[in-house]
Amino acid sequence: MLNTYRVCCGQLADPRFYGGLSIATDGKGFMTCWGEGNKTRCASIPTNGGTIAQSTLLSGDGIIQGPHVVPAPSGWVVFYGAHSVLAIDASTHSIGFPNTMIPATLAAATTSGFAVGSPEKNTVQRLDRAFQPVGPAIDVAGRDPSAAARLTSIAATDDALSLLQGVVALRIDPQNQIVATPLDVSSIASLVATADGVAIAGATFENLVKFRRLDAASHVTVSRTVGCATDDSAPAIAKSGERFIVATLDPDGARSVFYAKAYRAIHVFAVDP
Repeated sequence: MLNTYRVCCGQLADPRFYGGLSIATDGKGFMTCWGEGNKTRCASIPTNGGTIAQSTLLSGDGIIQGPHVVPAPSGWVVFYGAHSVLAIDASTHSIGFPNTMIPATLAAATTSGFAVGSPEKNTVQRLDRAFQPVGPAIDVAGRDPSAAARLTSIAATDDALSLLQGVVALRIDPQNQIVATPLDVSSIASLVATADGVAIAGATFENLVKFRRLDAASHVTVSRTVGCATDDSAPAIAKSGERFIVATLDPDGARSVFYAKAYRAIHVFAVDP
């Protein structure tokens, strides 16, 4: 039984400097990562009580944009910034920098390695387990009716990929054939793959978290409100057995003074299927 956790972030000088949340599970525990100013931070969350292990992994001159964590055979891998990858262990300690120069702030673990997405370029790149490119980048631009729509989430089932681009769900099979399906969901959302489709957690204009499950034909089979969130950051979602784990920025922790937001918190909770 996962407890509800409140992970305090730090003071932020500018909300635009806040990298989006990501959360993942390896079947034994959970890891959530975020960008905080020029820092990449991660927290290891226990499933049965206990203490959260939290670390600041990196500090630099630039702003960290949406670090994305995925499970790996030796622990966890964090894709962050423009071209960087960091390997960490279960206690959030750095264990190395894999050699890669792939732009990625979205990522998913696949059977054969990883798939990484670039929201800025609207491309997806498959990587092998050594983080080397497999084939050319997959261009997914223009699938959403809005020309400005960008990729917001990526998930994998074996080597098949599911993505969100604006309000369109994209499915990419192992041969890189793309099927696009319009959805009635928030454009501020993230998804996780399920056995029969995907589950999506999205933020509404009313600052609520809407949880939806979609079948393989992208029909909505479950739709309900499960929590609160801010209106400028997508909730993160992961799957653990039959349950789902959602991480959000807690709006109760937001304070606005001359457009600056301070001491926002990460709220992590379980959602039944």
